[in-house]
Amino acid sequence: MVGWAFLLLLTVASLVFGFVQLDGLPDLGVRFGPDLTVRTVPVDRETDRERQEFKRGDRLVALQGQSISDLRELRSVLQSLPIDAGALDAEELDENGELVEGTRTNLDAMRKVSYQIVRPLYRFPIALQGKPEDPTALPPGVEPSDRLVELDGRPLQTKIGPEGVRSIVASRPEALLVFERKNAVFFGSVMVPAPKSPHVLFGIFGAVIVIMAGLWWFRSKELEPLASVAVGLETLCFGWIALFAFEYQWVLSDVGLSAVLIVAFSMVRPIAFFAHNIGDGRGTQAGWTALLMGIVAAGTMLGLFLGGPFGDAEQALHVVALIAGLFVVYEIFVASIPTDAPRSSLGEGSGYIAWILVLALFSALLAWYLAPISFEENRWRWFATVIVGLVWFGDVLYCLRGVPAEGWALISTQADRHREILAYLDITKMLLPECRTFMVVSTRRGTFILEENAQRLQIQPSAEALHDAMSILVQERARIPLSPMVERQTHPMAGIAEAMNMALALPLTPPEGAIEIEDLHVILVAIREDAPDTQEVPEEVGAETIDLAQGLLSAEAWVATLVEAYAIISRAYLDEAQNGTVAAQPVRPGQESRALLAERRRAAELEAELKRLRLEKEASGQSQPASTESARVAVAPKGERVARLERADSAPEVMQADVDEEVVEQAAAPEESVETEAAPAFVSPLEVLDGPPGDFQHLLEPELIDALEYVLASPEPLVLGGSEGSGKRFIARVAQSMDAEFSGSLWFFDAQEMSDTHGLDGWAVDAIFEEVRGESVLVRHANALTGTMLNDIYEAAVASDIRLYLAFNDPNAEQVSVLEPFDEALQQRLEHRELIVPNFAHRPSIFEPVLSVFLTDALAQYGDALEAPVYLSEDAIDVLRGYDFPGHFDEARAMIEQGVAAVLERGEAGGEIWPEDLGFE
Repeated sequence: MVGWAFLLLLTVASLVFGFVQLDGLPDLGVRFGPDLTVRTVPVDRETDRERQEFKRGDRLVALQGQSISDLRELRSVLQSLPIDAGALDAEELDENGELVEGTRTNLDAMRKVSYQIVRPLYRFPIALQGKPEDPTALPPGVEPSDRLVELDGRPLQTKIGPEGVRSIVASRPEALLVFERKNAVFFGSVMVPAPKSPHVLFGIFGAVIVIMAGLWWFRSKELEPLASVAVGLETLCFGWIALFAFEYQWVLSDVGLSAVLIVAFSMVRPIAFFAHNIGDGRGTQAGWTALLMGIVAAGTMLGLFLGGPFGDAEQALHVVALIAGLFVVYEIFVASIPTDAPRSSLGEGSGYIAWILVLALFSALLAWYLAPISFEENRWRWFATVIVGLVWFGDVLYCLRGVPAEGWALISTQADRHREILAYLDITKMLLPECRTFMVVSTRRGTFILEENAQRLQIQPSAEALHDAMSILVQERARIPLSPMVERQTHPMAGIAEAMNMALALPLTPPEGAIEIEDLHVILVAIREDAPDTQEVPEEVGAETIDLAQGLLSAEAWVATLVEAYAIISRAYLDEAQNGTVAAQPVRPGQESRALLAERRRAAELEAELKRLRLEKEASGQSQPASTESARVAVAPKGERVARLERADSAPEVMQADVDEEVVEQAAAPEESVETEAAPAFVSPLEVLDGPPGDFQHLLEPELIDALEYVLASPEPLVLGGSEGSGKRFIARVAQSMDAEFSGSLWFFDAQEMSDTHGLDGWAVDAIFEEVRGESVLVRHANALTGTMLNDIYEAAVASDIRLYLAFNDPNAEQVSVLEPFDEALQQRLEHRELIVPNFAHRPSIFEPVLSVFLTDALAQYGDALEAPVYLSEDAIDVLRGYDFPGHFDEARAMIEQGVAAVLERGEAGGEIWPEDLGFE
């Protein structure tokens, strides 16, 4: 209270001091600089004339017969002017000397003041009347020192003196002459109204008192009391700076006002810095150092101002305004240094101050560029006031809200952690109306639910069914609703979600900068509250809702969930350990280890492969088992590969590794056998692709070739997105032929076939990619892989110096990125490497060249059967151009082959192919 009372007294004292110094000063309507040079002259809007005879650049040298040289002397003369009630202009009196009706009646408010000004450069015109003039005399009003600069509206190259002027007057009696006079002296008088009370002063310091009262009443109780008082003192300093902006001329004219303003500019930011430094009660030396720096700066500037090195008060204020800006820069610098000490950044943070500084400097530079002289003389004070005012506003918010909590401070207590988790659950309820939303934390020790109950967070073990469902979800790396690229009819989670009426099961990923714990999964679950047997099919949760649910998860909510989950899990584990029910295995009894499950899954896959091979051999009449050489290849080390060449234009063959039945039986044997014998290796899935035809340029758009050249300049992977059969493999072959850095073979494997036949969990991608180091690999059906698998393949390609091509089959690739279903980290890695391959029907520039190639290939199949040329009719071409080709290039090739066959069926040896030959009605 003592500090606030002192501030109130100091504010009232400032108000009284300002009133004494500013009262009794009339308004001349003209703004002068420190040396009494006219800077601005208001314009009368009614007459559109400038006030009196003043012009910008004139210098006032005398007032009421007294010589004056600066603002201080002008101020002294104006305060001593007597009231002259009878001093009125002649236009305000009638012939009898009485006041004209309608003129001003408050005669005591007017004073008539004479003045003398010097105009540095004065130009005036004289029009000769056509009468002969004395050649020995100058025109009336022209002095010998004047110089002629224009003749009949034309500027003269040189200024002409008296002799030349006499000659022109004698020879051209009707000329229009414009003369120039240096330091012309003018006399006149101006009506000055009586001085008024300084209303701006009362308004500014009245607002300061109101703001201080608000700071005292609504200040944060968390702040150190001295910090709030310091912000109040900063408010008083800002009040003086605001007064300077509005009463610029008269502040410069008074030594006392200028001195107070120098102190305000020098101390406004150090005081605020000190307030923030001690705000949390743990003040450091930095705050006192900043305060000492401000005191030293203020004392130094006062000494230089009063001692005389500065020419006038304006120069001193220029310097202290710059010092205030440098203190802002100092605050940003201190805030950028990482330290465990209390925060010293001010306002709304260093970013807040930095943007204020950047925007203010940009605006100031723009204003200076548009009007340099006007900015230096008048506008700079407004920019200085605005910069200080914006940062001061941030300090006021700091005083009202207190020290902002950051990082761990937001979740340092259990109540804070529960609040963060409940806030996130409330958001999910708005995103998923009519659903019961909760979070599931799944670990090997157990599964727990975090859910709101009566506005409190409830943490409890999950039911057995939910635990099993979440275990399968994590194992399959899936989510609910299932991704469009997943076969929903056969996926195990599809039936589970339907049975549990589950609208959403989203494994959450840690926000940027948050910690991640291995083998711990946080899953957002939403259960529909409507009855499962409802007749209406519930609407599936959209991708936008899923993205929002993930994006709105804050780092604080994530860490709070981990802390609370681990606390309850560890507590349950310790309780069971004390009761003797827990050993080294997980909490739930009967849960098998991950390694054992993987081995059993592998054995089941090999048994299924054996059955399939037996059926194929029986169907083909083969009774002999697989050859010894095939069996030897099947159990060879993983580093050895078997590559089969394939025609570039043919469909990829399904990889079928020959497997020794004895090996399979050993793999599918009981558990003891699995533990003692190593799992058999399978043949490398890589196959090689031929290069493209030599004339591939006319089969691709020039824009696409340019795009390939651009992306091939970097060794990063290429992402090819498009529908099945849209030509992604052909583009990869072309890219490989254009690639100067990776000039080896282009190998490929089908991720979908690998997943169906062998599974990818145990695939040693590093070892297989090592076999083709320095070459290129195309992964077909990359959409069948999970984000984790794609990241593994990416890392393996980088480690083996491989150019990686990832082909994604997505019919919506032209509208939506093929990387959208994957996590943000993978998208950031690959989104700038994505090339979209449109539908064949959307590529009109290569339409006819491609059809021509297909027609040539079809004709080659029939050899001599065609004696005459076969070509597409105009009608057939028009129909094909309007067709959308859902089967892309394969369908186009099949149509052309069908058309050629139709020509032969008609018994013709050549001719045109018509639309009906292609299957169109």
